[in-house]
Amino acid sequence: MNEYWIGTILVIQILLMLVGAYLYMIGGREHKWYRRFLSPVFSTASVIIGAIWFQIFNWWMLLLLPAFSLHYHLGYGTDAVPITLTRYLEISKFKLVHGLLRRGRYALIGITLPAIIMIASLGSQVAWILPIHFAFGALTVYIGIKHPIQAPAEELLRYILITLPVILYTLVVF
Repeated sequence: MNEYWIGTILVIQILLMLVGAYLYMIGGREHKWYRRFLSPVFSTASVIIGAIWFQIFNWWMLLLLPAFSLHYHLGYGTDAVPITLTRYLEISKFKLVHGLLRRGRYALIGITLPAIIMIASLGSQVAWILPIHFAFGALTVYIGIKHPIQAPAEELLRYILITLPVILYTLVVF
């Protein structure tokens, strides 16, 4: 595959991700089903298309759809900072043990479940992406707690930070 096709596939993946991000943002205002059901389709499609084109597709990758959907169903936002902080930290795996013991669904579904699916699908050679994936997760924690930007932009950015590392798994050279 030549370099132009590799770049084109990545652009297609990012465009799909951006459509999903827009639906995620709309679902934060109204039409919650956009966030919960439509945006995960685009998250998953952005990964699957790359995996198919790069000939690394594995049927286990289809589990990304329910993983993203469950994550977008969580609704972990709240005005109470300690509750928000706890939920975000559980989702981002900074409190893995606490998250598994207290709220396993947040810990397993959040940032980590897509990573587990991709590593199970592609093997341990993609495990080096985990620190990058968790760094992006940490950034979503910061954005979600500090609220440094307006809510619609924050939702778009958080969605991108959640989806982009999963796309990265498809770009690994085997």
